This record gives sequence, C-alpha cells and structure tokens, in this order.
Amino acid sequence: MPLRRLRRCPPLTGKAATRGRAYSVNVITSSDRLQNLVPDFKPRMLSHHHKLRYASGNFGKSLLWSVLEFFLLYHLTDFLGFDPAVAGIVVLLALVWDAVTDPVIGYLADRYVNSGGTYAPFLRFAPPLLVAAFIGIFSIPPMPMSVLVPLAIVANLVFRTLFTLFDVPHNALLAIISDDSRERSTISGLRFFFSSFASLLVAVAIYPVLVEGSTSEGLLRVFLFVAGIGMLAMAVMWLTVGVIKAHPGKTARPSRGMPIGAYLKGLLSNRHARHILLVASLVAVSVPVFSKLLLYYATYNLGNESWGSPLLVSLTVGQMIGLPLWVWLSHSISKARVAQVALLGLSVVLLVFYIVRPDELELLMGMIALAGIAIGGIYTLIWAIAPDVVESLESTQGKRLEAGVFSLLTLSQKVSIGIGAALAGLSLDWAGFEPDQVQSAQTLDAILLILCGIPGIGALVAAWVLRWSDLDHEAHARLRRKLLA
Repeated sequence: MPLRRLRRCPPLTGKAATRGRAYSVNVITSSDRLQNLVPDFKPRMLSHHHKLRYASGNFGKSLLWSVLEFFLLYHLTDFLGFDPAVAGIVVLLALVWDAVTDPVIGYLADRYVNSGGTYAPFLRFAPPLLVAAFIGIFSIPPMPMSVLVPLAIVANLVFRTLFTLFDVPHNALLAIISDDSRERSTISGLRFFFSSFASLLVAVAIYPVLVEGSTSEGLLRVFLFVAGIGMLAMAVMWLTVGVIKAHPGKTARPSRGMPIGAYLKGLLSNRHARHILLVASLVAVSVPVFSKLLLYYATYNLGNESWGSPLLVSLTVGQMIGLPLWVWLSHSISKARVAQVALLGLSVVLLVFYIVRPDELELLMGMIALAGIAIGGIYTLIWAIAPDVVESLESTQGKRLEAGVFSLLTLSQKVSIGIGAALAGLSLDWAGFEPDQVQSAQTLDAILLILCGIPGIGALVAAWVLRWSDLDHEAHARLRRKLLA
C-alpha cells in the first residue's frame, strides 16, 4: 500500500477552527518515496594527480612481477645450475602458496579495515620487506643442491607472501578512492598502462644481464639489476599511501568478525562476484596462451627466432595504445558490453591470423598489435568491473569486503594462468612437438591452431558469459543510492 503523508493546512476560520487543527492527505508514489528517502548520489572523484599516484602502484608491482616472469626460471637453471624439472617445481610451489595467501590476506585486511583502520599500514610497511625478499631471491650464491633448493623455495614463498600483502590492499583501494563507475574505468586503464610500461621496461633492461652468460660477473650483474629494479619499485609503491590520506573513504565499519568460512561463502554468494570471477578465469586460462606461443611460432613456423622480441614488443605496445579507446567507450556504455566487444574483437583477429598465416614481419607485427589492443581492453575492463561488484556484494551482505573481492579475483587469475600454461604444454605434446628439432608439417599446423584456437575459443566463451552481466553504470548508481539510504 502507498505511504501516506500528513500535511498541515493553513489556519481555518469559522466553525472549522473550533474543531481543532485540520490535515490533508497526499499519496506518495514510488518515485516520490525514492526521492525523499534516498539522498542524491554524489560520488567521490579523484584529481588527476591522485589518479596517477594510485595507478603508478601497478608500475612498481609489475616491475617486480615481470622480472620473475621473464627471468626466474632462467636464473635458476643457467645461473644456479638447477635441473629444469626442479626449477619448475620451485615455481609451482610458489603458485600453490598463492592459493593460500591471497584469500587469507584478503580476509585479514577486511577485518582490519572493518574495525576502523585503513589500508595505509599494508601499503607503507610491505614495500621495503617485499623488495628485500625480491633481492634475496637473486642473491643466493651457488652451493650444494641439498641446501640451495630449500633455500630457493623459502625465498620465493616469502616473496609471494609479502607481494600479496601489498597487492591485495592496493587493488582493493580502487573500490574506496572513487565511487564513480566511469571514473573507475579510467583508473583501471591507467593501472594497466603502468603495468604494461613496466613489463616493457624490464624486457629492454634485462638484455645486458644476459649478454655474457652465467659467470661470477654475471651473478654480480644480476644483483645490480634486481637491486636497481627493487629500489625503483619501492619508491613508486610508497606513492600510493598519500592517496589514502586524501581519500580515506569509509574507514569505520563496525564488524562482528566473520569466520573465514562464512567470509568466503559470502563472497561467492553474490551473482555479480561469480560472473566476474568466471570471466576472469576463462580469460586467464586462454588468452595468455597467445603470448606464450608467439616465440614458438616465430622460431619453428617462420624459422626466425630473432622475430620473437619485436613480436612481444608489438603485443605490449598494442595493449598500451588501445587503452584510451576502451576507457572512452566504457564511459558511454556498459563496461560489460565493452568487454564483450574486446573479447569478440580478439576472436576475429585470431581467426584472420589463422586464415592468413602472415609470414612477413611488418604484417605480423600489425596483426599482433591489433590482438594487443583487444587484450588490453579485456584486462582493463575486468578490473574496472571488479570495484562495482564490491557495492553489489555490500548490498546483499551488509559489509564492504573490497579486499576479499580482489583477493579472489587475483587468485582466480593466478591459478588460471597456471592451468593455461599446463594446457599449452599438453597441447604441444599432443601435437608431437620436440624442442630444437625440425617439426613436421602437422606439428606446425597444430602450433598455429593452438596459438589462435585456445585464446579465440576462451574469448568467445567469456563474451557469452558476460551476456548475463547487468551491472551497468545506472545499476551501480542505484546500488550506491540504496547503500547511502
């Protein structure tokens, strides 16, 4: 039934005045009720300075992460003499450890913030410890394997723990420093730009380290390289703390302290959270296979190993130059719809790549740059949707669990990337691939099929899942008004 509002009438005269005060009755419609009971939504907005300060945290994180991605396995085998299988186990154990630390640190960070704190202590004290652990990984001298292997495992686990201690709160901060769905797209684009730029910088800067092989002088070059990268990363990561002081967001949220089981169940009970986790997992399983197999395609299909580096550079540059387009589109229409455009665009580029089979460097670089543009949009928009999921979850759970949402998102991507790498390896084995050998025509066709097929199919399935995502800009604004009420 409609609510009724009593409105006092002007003073009456005559007999009516002797009967006391009179009232008239007005019917409040549903739109009136919303306007009167729900305050106007005025989102917090960041200055350009603070957007750059926050997004540059991804530059620091990606510097450290890219060194491990590009160089850790090579360092273990060629500089320290690890058996390749043992080196692979060291990397795998670090990935398994992430499956524990990501949700646990997300849970602890949310408990701390829900008790009235901020993410500032995590972002202030984690970087120096993280950089020390990073340098420690590459400072282990040659020694007997019985000591070297456990030491390498411990060093990598410590680094992964400290990295998560900074990474999860930094990601979660995206849901606090801005309330505006469109502005979050801009910040997400800046984050991805800084990540891509850091990867490009590491790819270029690491070349002198590898020039003269694994001598004692080479170990010294490695130490100087990682020390320089670590100091730069720490300085940049510390910039993020100032953003919290200027935009603290909601820091006092009394909490009863959910048990971790109920905490994880609550995170997965929200359909928007399940959607973004599923899409992120599908993308992480499939899309990185493209970059992993580019070197195989250049070396074996085209017979020119030296093309591998310019092809990877083209991919990274494409990711960076396409960001303004995706941010602009996501300001105009739903981020989920724009993500579908990027996913479908990648599928089309890969289909054309498979049909054309480019073998000229210029054409090859151009097509890979187009794929990079689409890939940059995919990753940017996934991370732009995630902070909006925080408000959706808060509307159903009654608690803000930013760190939980981003810890599960990070975990799903890490595990999926590992599964995707294993899928690529099994596919190559199925194709009859043999390293450093002349491949048969069937194997070369299979390499091209894996290169284009796995990412293309994964992108199509992820685009199909996004059909059910209805968390657009207007829906997010309604959620914010509901929460403010």
